[in-house]
Amino acid sequence: MRFISSISLLLLPLISICQEVVFNEKIRLEYEIEDVRETYTIIDSINNRIVFFLIDNNKINGYLLDNQFKILAKIIVPKDKEFKYIIGHTIKDDAYNLFFTDKKTKKINVASINFIENKGINNELEFELKKERVLEKFSINNKFYILTVKTLSKKLLLYIFDNNNFFSKKEIDLSIYKFNVNDDNLSLLLTTTDGKTNFASNLLKMDPYCPNSLEITINTNKLYYSNNKLILTIDNPKGTNLITIELKDYSYTLKNIPKGKTNSCNSNNTSSNTFLYNSTYLFQILGCKDEMYFSVYNIQSDTIVYEYRVKENENLAINNSQVLHKKNFSFLTKEKFKQLENTNQILKKISEYGYSITAFQTDSNLTISYGTGKSNSSNHPETYRPSNKIEASMQWSMAKPNNQSVVEASFNPTIFNYNSFKEAKDGNVYFKSLFDAEKLTHVEGEIPINAYDQLIEYSCNIKDPISIETVFKKDNSYFFGYYHLNEYVYYLVKFDENK
Repeated sequence: MRFISSISLLLLPLISICQEVVFNEKIRLEYEIEDVRETYTIIDSINNRIVFFLIDNNKINGYLLDNQFKILAKIIVPKDKEFKYIIGHTIKDDAYNLFFTDKKTKKINVASINFIENKGINNELEFELKKERVLEKFSINNKFYILTVKTLSKKLLLYIFDNNNFFSKKEIDLSIYKFNVNDDNLSLLLTTTDGKTNFASNLLKMDPYCPNSLEITINTNKLYYSNNKLILTIDNPKGTNLITIELKDYSYTLKNIPKGKTNSCNSNNTSSNTFLYNSTYLFQILGCKDEMYFSVYNIQSDTIVYEYRVKENENLAINNSQVLHKKNFSFLTKEKFKQLENTNQILKKISEYGYSITAFQTDSNLTISYGTGKSNSSNHPETYRPSNKIEASMQWSMAKPNNQSVVEASFNPTIFNYNSFKEAKDGNVYFKSLFDAEKLTHVEGEIPINAYDQLIEYSCNIKDPISIETVFKKDNSYFFGYYHLNEYVYYLVKFDENK
């Protein structure tokens, strides 16, 4: 069933949607089993091209495109069936190296695809992890990285694959640093949520260029990339640890930011979370059913530049939107959302599932979303698995409680955010604020429409069955891709931001 579940569309005036079909290609896929298919897009700034791959069970369909999405070359190469999931890429001259893995093996396969020479070569790499947990995988600046943590230690390991498919290893030894937890162990800390061991918890990539959903940011361990730096934020009962890794020389630092305090909550009933904005400001939210506290912390000057607190018997003063509660859909009432009127209701509902916070800049203002991204949802990153009409590349690395070291498919925050906004979960409660992006003060005004809302409205208006949906961003435009099952055509549709 298709329906629009984004709260933004309920709160904001309708706007015209400016979109353009930039790519459509008839492609006959081999199998009808949708969960073996996925897409992978490379924005090749080195050669000023776009490379789009549609990956089937036994073959890879590749398209080399110019900046106007016109086809320069296309290729079909065999895919090694043993390696199902794509986890990253590098570029060497005219060859695009796609890294694949299978969760049942400790090896990596690299498919090197050359459009100019019209050939593809598969090479299997020996890659073995010993007593390590995979935290994340990502491609940055024409290198592919795998980040791990050694079990029962304070050591991170960063594997760097170059465009010749050779890899080196850098150790980030944090033994000299003190963490803000009783059990001073980074390996355990990265599997901890509010002091309770949770082996499903992991490090999740935040998307710096697109809105991040509350269902992603509710995760307490986050990975950010900015200005050739990796920044890991690890929330714990006493504060937030920021681990910064410089990718130019692999130097690293750790910073502890204390948690704010409430007057009405105790440590047993307090939930908290953070979101890092522009690699400079840490937005912190914490509270219970009796009180909520929000602050903006400048990590460079070590100062709080904004703070706000509200108690259950006071009026909420920083919301620029209604506060809505996603309800179980009823065919009798036809209601999907319930508006919450008083602060007592709001704090009670949010504290029931835990606090989450996220922010995204549009023009000169910043939209901050507060609430809960109901973590026991079947679509939360800790429990979600690819299902119908969602591409398989939405997988991620999960911790293995028996120290088994496995490289799994990479978590794609952009497509997950799209799916999360599209299918808001029962129990979700949130509201939005508008802040001046430079002064970081609350301002009056309407919340701008979420970029994903445009994509969702478009996809919901497609009456025929579609599959293998994907979303990516290039420059200031979003691109929505889907496979039309009746026409056997893959479409890419361009949406201009803020139109």
